[in-house]
Amino acid sequence: MTAGQYKLISYSRSIKYYAKNCLAMIWSICKIENKNRVKIPILCYHSVNNSYNDEVDPINSEMFDKHLEFLASNYNVITLHEALKHIKVGYCDVDNPVVLTFDDGYIDNFEIAFPMLKKYKIPATIFVVTNFLNKSIDLVDDPAFGPLDWKQLVEMQSSGLISIGAHTVSHNILSGLTLSQAEQEIVESKAAIQNHINLSVDLFAYPNGQLSDFQRDLGNTLVQNKFICACSTMWRTTHKVSECWRLNRVMITGSDDLSVLSAKVSGHFDYIYFIHLARHYFKKLILAKKFINV
Repeated sequence: MTAGQYKLISYSRSIKYYAKNCLAMIWSICKIENKNRVKIPILCYHSVNNSYNDEVDPINSEMFDKHLEFLASNYNVITLHEALKHIKVGYCDVDNPVVLTFDDGYIDNFEIAFPMLKKYKIPATIFVVTNFLNKSIDLVDDPAFGPLDWKQLVEMQSSGLISIGAHTVSHNILSGLTLSQAEQEIVESKAAIQNHINLSVDLFAYPNGQLSDFQRDLGNTLVQNKFICACSTMWRTTHKVSECWRLNRVMITGSDDLSVLSAKVSGHFDYIYFIHLARHYFKKLILAKKFINV
């Protein structure tokens, strides 16, 4: 990447960041709370790394430590399993609950994030791509963002703080596969993890995670294979029991300071859910029109 290209990307990101935060301020004033939904923010991190990669967009270790200190001081960080119990009964009696998750399985989850999670005694779920851990694939072309190994995964799980979930075999977008291929990605990733950690795996997260990235029929596959939920990346801090097969999560990016984290956990960025929803149905409409015109 040239210096000019990097400057253009940085400028574009700054505008996008400013616009998102302005909309968040407006949403925080205008939003109406839906009492039929259970509010448990599920945060989605990827990498905690002091190297930068535009594709991964990691949070650096200093800021991650601040995130954990803030959450430990102001919220009750619960496990994804605990959150699901509350979502399924339709209410949560825990004050200020929040859940931490990580996607993909980068080695910095063990080397950097895990010691900090232990320091603050904060639980988290890590969704891993099994062929990434097997070193059969790279998720990004950058040696600073390599995979965990299975021994590290076992050590984290054995701590009692970390739950392990499946994130497919190859991180392919499931809607781009046949239903049979998508089912294979789910079933084989679960089997591989269970073989290495010697424990049942019942948590799943879709690669990319938008509504257009997975087939709705996969809910049946997940039930049949004894999963209890599947996480999306639809940005929302609230849930209904009918959404257990596409649980909402709030994405955390490398530029999120404590003010942005606080706003995200408070639900000020939930307006993004409706943008994602509109984009999904717009895509469906365009595809339908193309099909009719064939």
